[in-house]
Amino acid sequence: MSNLLALYERFTPSLFLVLQSALLFLLRLKWGYDFFATGKGKLTNHPQVVGFFTSLGIPFADLNAWFVGGVEMFGGLLLLLGLATRPTAAILSVNMLVAYLSVAEDRTALLQA
Repeated sequence: MSNLLALYERFTPSLFLVLQSALLFLLRLKWGYDFFATGKGKLTNHPQVVGFFTSLGIPFADLNAWFVGGVEMFGGLLLLLGLATRPTAAILSVNMLVAYLSVAEDRTALLQA
């Protein structure tokens, strides 16, 4: 029994480190692709995005649609490539927070919770 416990204590930390690295890598690729695809969609369907932003009451909807689309597309590309991941993740997190708070139903659900 002590041999089995010794093997467990020896290999478990390194196994978890390998699994953690693989999981973070896969999440970075998934989220990078998702942000790239949605940003590209916002840039290629600009008039529809401007209409949606206008319906939400976002000021300077045209400029914000270009800005958000660019942030998501290029931020997603940086995540996919693994370049400047921490600053990119921080910028994309702020972007998602503003998106979440821009919809009235989401704001009220957040405040009621």
